[in-house]
Amino acid sequence: MADPKGTPTRFDTTIASGRSPSPSQGSQPQTGRVSPISPRNSRSYGADAYSVDYVKKQSLAVNTEVKDPCTACVGTIAECDARCSLPTQSGNVWLGQRDGSITVHKADGELIHIIERRKGAFVWCLLEVGKTVWAGCSDGFIRVLSQNTYQMEAQFARHAGGGGGVYTLAYHPASNTVFSGSNDFQILAWEASTRSFLQQMSGHSAAIRCLLIDPMALTLHSGADDGNIFVWDLHSLQKKADWRGHTKGVHSLARTKDHIWSGSEDATIRIWDPATGECVGWAEVHTGTVNSLTPVGDKVFSGAGDTVCVWDADKLSLLGTYVVHNGYLSTICVTAMNTIYRLWSTASDATVKLWTVECQTQPDET
Repeated sequence: MADPKGTPTRFDTTIASGRSPSPSQGSQPQTGRVSPISPRNSRSYGADAYSVDYVKKQSLAVNTEVKDPCTACVGTIAECDARCSLPTQSGNVWLGQRDGSITVHKADGELIHIIERRKGAFVWCLLEVGKTVWAGCSDGFIRVLSQNTYQMEAQFARHAGGGGGVYTLAYHPASNTVFSGSNDFQILAWEASTRSFLQQMSGHSAAIRCLLIDPMALTLHSGADDGNIFVWDLHSLQKKADWRGHTKGVHSLARTKDHIWSGSEDATIRIWDPATGECVGWAEVHTGTVNSLTPVGDKVFSGAGDTVCVWDADKLSLLGTYVVHNGYLSTICVTAMNTIYRLWSTASDATVKLWTVECQTQPDET
């Protein structure tokens, strides 16, 4: 698929070489020492990993020591086969498990509650809406769960997919509207309080994989398996632009202070000017589908295959690369918002890993 706006700049992926981590040191960047963001961060990324034992009793033994808070794996939840993750305003983390259940955890990994699985369905995506969590499911239903009681308040279905269900959800608080994307190629708009259907938004020619609200531009962005990113006006719900550049499906979208980032099945990341729609940069570091893009202060974390890459969001340069799982990585989420952040990564190896990350800015500044 040609880029109609010319050839964008390939951004800096050069990192100083260094030793590879030994097995006893857990997940560290394969490339060793990285270029500093500022003098106070001029040190090696990575630290020894500490185990968080997740057993059938649901008891946890957590070693919280962090030798280097710049980026360190501080815990592993084993036998936790999560497909999606959601940090909530309460500080808890919800995980959609591949067996169809949903587990709720504290930010340190401690299990709080298990919401039993629904026969024949698993959760593709989770979204916080007020005091509820919306779950997009593989059977095409959207289920609304209370954060207080964990009981289901409502369930409804309108997507006409062929069994793939609801892949992605996004919420626009100002209009109190939830958007859902599915493998029926459609985006649907819902009134969040009444859960009533508002409008169908058509245009993509393949499954919708990701949705992103841009509150600054008052737009909704959708990425799909057709390789396109559509930009929708949040007032009229009409398409206003079509960004092209990826050669395969778009699986992740993220907003930073100055740009919109997209990750694709073509293993590339593209950077877009939200005002003009111009692709201003790209990188090809991952070897598989970029399933996750997560802004964290002055950094962006990208996940693909078994690897997480850390990027400088301002300089558009690569800071470090980590082999963090033994299976393909599906999500990365932020669970603690301060100078030191807590991140969770989920993957197909049936583990969830907990990380600490030091950043220079807060999430609401980006």
